[in-house]
Amino acid sequence: MSCPKCQSLHKKTIEMTEGPHYAKTVCGDCGKFLKWEPNPDRKSVLHNFFKPVGESGGHEFDYECVFGKKHKGKLLSKIVAEDPQWLEWVCSQDFPDAVIELIESVV
Repeated sequence: MSCPKCQSLHKKTIEMTEGPHYAKTVCGDCGKFLKWEPNPDRKSVLHNFFKPVGESGGHEFDYECVFGKKHKGKLLSKIVAEDPQWLEWVCSQDFPDAVIELIESVV
């Protein structure tokens, strides 16, 4: 879908902090409103980045990194111990809030 105003294909999604809508998509060049975005399930968004593994009933529970090249397949607990700078980098980027909240809860 191109922008009806400038014909650009560059889009930008902006999460809403107030009101009934989750986010809106606007043209990345001219800023024209394009559409409202539905609220995704936070768990499914998180699982695109970190998949839960282990047991939660008093036993060890962890998350496996399921994206990227550097730490894909590693447990979050190992990443925290071995490369906390990478997690700081993730938090400084434009990752979903659910991913940043998980990282901040374990660091």
